[in-house]
This record gives sequence, C-alpha cells and structure tokens, in this order.
Amino acid sequence: MSMQCSLDNAVLNFKFIRDSIAEELLRLIDEVEISEKNKILVLDPALSGLLNLVVDFPALTKKGIEKIYFLNPGVLPTEAKHIIYLIRPRIKFMKYIAQQIRGHSPTDEKTYNIFFVPVKRTMCEVVLEEEGVKGKAIRISEYGLCLVPFDTDILSMELPTSFRECAVDGDKTSLYYIAKALMNLQNSFGVIPTILGKGANAQFITEMLFRMRHEANDEEKSGNFPEITHLIIIDREVDFITPMCTQLTYEGLIDEVFGINNGSVELPAEMVLDPKTENKEPPGKKLKTPLNSNDRLFSDIRDLNFASVGPHLHAKAKLIDEHYKERYAAKTITEIKDFMKKLTVYQKEHQYLRIQSNITESVLAVTRDLPFRDKLAAEQNLLALADPDVSMAHIEKMINKQEPINAVLRLLCLYSLTNNGIKDKFYNVLKRDILQTYGYKYLYTLENLTKIGMFKLNATRANPYAKTLKDLNLIIEEMNDKEPNDIAYVYSGYAPISIRIVEQAIASPAFTGATLTEEKGFFNSNSEKDPKSPIVPLWGDPRTDSIMRDIPGPHFHAKQPLPKNLLPQDESRKVVLVFFVGGCTYTEISAIRFLNQKHEGIDFLVGTTKIINGNGFFDSVTEKVGKDV
Repeated sequence: MSMQCSLDNAVLNFKFIRDSIAEELLRLIDEVEISEKNKILVLDPALSGLLNLVVDFPALTKKGIEKIYFLNPGVLPTEAKHIIYLIRPRIKFMKYIAQQIRGHSPTDEKTYNIFFVPVKRTMCEVVLEEEGVKGKAIRISEYGLCLVPFDTDILSMELPTSFRECAVDGDKTSLYYIAKALMNLQNSFGVIPTILGKGANAQFITEMLFRMRHEANDEEKSGNFPEITHLIIIDREVDFITPMCTQLTYEGLIDEVFGINNGSVELPAEMVLDPKTENKEPPGKKLKTPLNSNDRLFSDIRDLNFASVGPHLHAKAKLIDEHYKERYAAKTITEIKDFMKKLTVYQKEHQYLRIQSNITESVLAVTRDLPFRDKLAAEQNLLALADPDVSMAHIEKMINKQEPINAVLRLLCLYSLTNNGIKDKFYNVLKRDILQTYGYKYLYTLENLTKIGMFKLNATRANPYAKTLKDLNLIIEEMNDKEPNDIAYVYSGYAPISIRIVEQAIASPAFTGATLTEEKGFFNSNSEKDPKSPIVPLWGDPRTDSIMRDIPGPHFHAKQPLPKNLLPQDESRKVVLVFFVGGCTYTEISAIRFLNQKHEGIDFLVGTTKIINGNGFFDSVTEKVGKDV
C-alpha cells in the first residue's frame, strides 16, 4: 500500500515539491556510480517513514539499490560494492559508520557515501577523522529532505529533536534548516510579501530569511509570481498548553491512542484486512495504514470532534448499502455494465468504512474508560481555572497508580502552566514522589521542564494565563461540537492559544496592509530598535498588540518588497502558510482547516517542524538524556 497522498487537489503545486525531492535523491544515487547496480542504502531509522512519502522502492531499484538496511551499531554484512548512508548529522551515527567501515576488508574496494539530511555538520566530519576512516573512500554530500508534503495542505520537516535542541540545549541549528526550507519554498513559489510572527524563534527565523534573500545572487532570487501571500510563524514556546491537552478530534484521538507517524498508523492486521476475502496475517501482526485525503471518508471525518464521528459513519454505511442495492435495479446489459464499473469504487469505499469503523471502536473503548474520563475532567478544570486542587489530587492519584510517566507529566505541566506554577507545599512533594516512583533518571527531565518554564514554583505575581483566558476568549461555555461555530470544538470548548493568535493575526492591519514594491526599499524603517531591520514589532491594532504583549515572546510583522511586475493582481485572494516552530498537533491542524472553511477568500496551509502530541513532546525533551547523541 502506497504511503503517498495524491496531491492533485492541493492549492499549491505540492507534487512539484515531492518530485523535486525525489529527483534530488535519485540524482545523488546516480552520482555514486551511474552504471553500477551493486548498491545498498543504509537508512537512519527515523527517516524511513519520511522517505516513503517521497520515493518508492521500485524507483530506487532502477538506480541500482538492491537492498535497504537500517543503520544500527555492529558490522554490516554485505557484498555490495557501493554503500550509501542516508542519515541525520548525529555523532553516534558517525561511530556506527566508522565501526562498519573497519569491519570490511581493505581488499573489498568498497566505496562509502554519506548523504547528510538536510545539511552536513562539521562535528560529524571531525568524528570520522578521529575514528580514522575519513580518507577511506568516503564521499560526503547533502540531501535537502526538508519540507515534505504529507497531504494537500500539510508540509512537515519531521525534525524530532528540533524543539529540544532550541529550548533545552540552546542549539539554534534547526532554525537555520527552517529558514533554508522557507527560502527554498520562495524559490519555487515566489517571494512571500507579508510575514507575521509570534515568538523569539519566529523572529530569529524571519531575520535569517531576510538575510538569506538579501545575500542571494540574482540566479537564486525567485522571479516567480508570489503564490503564497502571507506567512504566519508561530513559536511553540508561546503556547505550551495546547500539546499538553488530550486531542479530541478524530485524527487527534487516533494519534493519542495508536500514534501517527509520517502520516500513517500501525494497526492490528485484523482491523485492516477483510477476513472473508484477504489472507490472514500471523497473530499480532501490524500493518501500516496511511491516513490522508486519498481516503475520502477519512478526509470527511478527520477534523470532527470525536462525538460527531459515529453518526457520519452510520450515514456512510447506509449510503454504501444503497449503492450495492443498485445491482438489483440493473436490468439491461448496459445498466449491468454501468454498475460493474462503479462496483470497484463501492468496494473501495466499503474497505475504507470497515477500517475507519474498526478504528472508531478501538478509540471509543479508550474514551469510555474511567481513567480517561477522569484525566479529561482534570484537564478541563485546569483550562477553565476551576478548582485546581481537584486536579492536583488526580495527579497524585496517577503517580500512586504508576500510570505512564508522560501522562503524569502532561497533566502536571498543564497544572503549572495554567496556575502560574505549583505551590511550594505541592512542588517538592510531587518532585520527590515522581523520582521515587519512576526513578531518579527523571531528575534530568524535571530540570529540563523547569528550565523551559513548564514545571516551576508558583510565582507571586498575577497569573498570566488568567488574563489570556479572558482576552482571547479561550473557553466557550455552550460549545456545540457537532455543529461548531468556533475553533474551540477541537477540545470540546477550549480554543488553542496558538490558533487564537492566528485569528488575531489575520484580523490585524499588518495582515491586510498593502504589499511593498522594491522602489520603497528592501527594509522597513518603522522598527523601534533598528531603522534598517525588516522587523516591525507590532500588528497595527492597539488592542491586539496589547494582548500579544501579555503572551510570551515578541510579535512582529515584516514586508518583503516585490518588483512591480510581480505584485499580486488580486489581493482579495490570499494563500496563508501557518508555520509552527517546535511542532504542532493534529487538533491545531483541524482548527486551521476550520478557519479555512470560515474565511472565504483565504486558503490556509500548514507547515511544521514536526507533527506532535503530548507524549511525543516529552519524548523529545527526554530523548537525549544519558544517551550518546
């Protein structure tokens, strides 16, 4: 089953992006030895799913790839002459590669090719040199696997450690990757005239993007008509609350229960295969199933609040049943032929319905479970600032029952974020209980969470969340999840701060202002800090600017001037790319799609460093603790 989504209905030519990425890899493989077939590809395991979205194995075999391995420590037993490594720049990978090179006989005359994704790093070359293998027929290249189309409206870089590197380690390298990816996007689809952002990392990327464009030579500067009119960059650090919450859209709950990786989910074979017509897999076998708009049924229900999914599936089942009954009405040869042509489509729809119904049943079993409902009630109380002591008691109960550490940390951090920290009498007790229950290795995790402000002692000053709650109208009391009129439906009454910020951005004068021409100069002159800076530290509406100042991180806008011949002819039609630095959730994507339906004249696209949930967020924060990186 192909993992790739059909991109025919995308607002932008995402197929061009995907094809370009695939062609670059195939060209790099050709450069190894165009006439030889004796090649193997050794993959960073984390890149496997991403690569499946770009190129399939038959295309690789045509270029001489005979087998694909995952990069692991130990000897690599192969007779292949040309070994190609496709990896992220990690020190531990360099040591694995050095070990494998030393494991081969010098008389084998093998060649070793390392393709770094997306760029090489000096430290990796230094390690290869220290390991004594750099000169042993090694060729180093870069493979720009950056923004990959996941669906007709989603681009993701799938950088799993980006947030940790920036927020915890202070390593801003991934921000360069993001700026470079956005620069490449502009080279393909034209300069983006208007940029708005919220957060320190968003501003850093914007400044870097301007610098890259300023330093680019004429050949690198896009002369294309701007197909993306606005870029809104949201730093994850301005809204830690949203990924702590349990996602309540259909796709979001699938992610919570099963885990979605690179646009697909692993399901038990019996949930995917038709037991009447398809071969049975061994017990316990799991099958990777894509979740994208190729499945029209999934596309219809993915963004619904889970409470609304059942009636949609029931209506679809009834419709398919009516389609099958058409065969009884077919009397003539022509009518029978027409039905047989449609039968394949009906059977495919039936297959999709069976899979989605099985998924729904599994998710429903989880949501009906008492611990799930209790945890959800504790979250809702915290978000509404209602009786935090009850939620604190639930956290202590979870620790005593030794529930999964990530579930405990999600609720604990949600408590801290919504209550401006944790009272002294609870803070030390909770810290002690977590370490004694789950192990002292989690001391590093708690220190990291303290460092980024997610787990801290209660401050004496006013609670900033309480003000944001009121200013952005985060809680909608009478929320109709089945016929929503507000983005808050994605969390059954709570509106994600990140998407409320997007709403504020698109309503601001900075968003609607005219595009600059190059005659007016490359830089704006309105910056309070630097008259040559492209950054203007406001959005132009006093109330909006006041609200934004109360949320962590700067807010700003910038205009990129265009040649007169490239100015948009119809500024009433807008294409807006909302880019999340540090990751976004499926519920946030659903909320963006809701805005897409609500705002005529605006097509929204989503870009992100990674699609995350709360569990993945904490995996990122703890990922490198005690490990060789």
